[in-house]
Amino acid sequence: MSDKGALIDKLPEKVKWYEFPLVTLRHPNLKFYIKVNKLVKENNVDYIFSIDPILSVESYLSYFFHKKPVYGFITAQNLPNAYTKKWPTIFVNRSRELIYKERFKLTSTYYVKERLDVNRFLFNYNKSRNQIKVGLISRLDPIKKDSIDVVLNFFKFLKINLNLENYVFFVYGGGDLSEYYKEKYESIGIVFKGEIINIEKEMYELNVVFGMASTIIQSMATNCISVVVGDKGIHGVVNQQNVEMFMANHFNIHNDKGKSNLEIFNEIEYYVKNGKELSFYKSFVDENYSVTKGVDKIEDLLLKEYKKDSFIYTLFVILKLKIYPLFRRLKNRSYD
Repeated sequence: MSDKGALIDKLPEKVKWYEFPLVTLRHPNLKFYIKVNKLVKENNVDYIFSIDPILSVESYLSYFFHKKPVYGFITAQNLPNAYTKKWPTIFVNRSRELIYKERFKLTSTYYVKERLDVNRFLFNYNKSRNQIKVGLISRLDPIKKDSIDVVLNFFKFLKINLNLENYVFFVYGGGDLSEYYKEKYESIGIVFKGEIINIEKEMYELNVVFGMASTIIQSMATNCISVVVGDKGIHGVVNQQNVEMFMANHFNIHNDKGKSNLEIFNEIEYYVKNGKELSFYKSFVDENYSVTKGVDKIEDLLLKEYKKDSFIYTLFVILKLKIYPLFRRLKNRSYD
């Protein structure tokens, strides 16, 4: 739900949290139901939070069997094929919340963007300008490949075409594509640091960070020149003119090719020389992303009376989300 569970860790003692990661169950099946059933029974769970659409249907089925309230928690993934308007849904992305409300006529949504433990991230007012340290921070997984390729090709462009002696390039993060990228880019001088537990310490020393979503918020909190990356391109440095737009999209832009390599480099060079223009980062992050505000919102949500849907309605949801799509696929196949 947040960076190192900051939002969960600061919930009141009366709220006990059980994390149930399903990283190995990208497409939940019977194994999923067995594990959820065990978790719910053993720990007397009162609420279920479903992270992103991929698990929403299965969590709803869990509600059907256990009668436990389910809260969809949507970050920045693709829209599901269907949704249910009566069930409370939490968003960290304002623009995505508006899309959901429009498409699925949701009647109970919560916008909780405040998930950063700002005390962990120190604002470095004295960044060294002698050597410009540039970092890409991302999981090196296939799902991120398009955005990673864009940034590493940008690094390569700078290394080969501009021969910048005072720029050093780092990649932080592990994943299935780690060796692939090392083999492809280490030879030109890009340094791969692997998984870093205390990324805030690395950010404190970096001058420029490329990333998306929470990574950008963290980099702003440490006074890095923060460059927003999308799945199709690089969208530029966060500044006072575009910060509201980026925030509305959770610093995660889709379906836009972004700016050219030279445009991005010129922006970075400008802010390397005029870093004071980004000093608003600290007050902006403190005001908009402090986890203490997020805690208040989540606690308020948990304490609200939850009205359970009827058996008939729940059965309708299952038919709508599971059975009907299967029927349509079979019907379409019959015409082939």
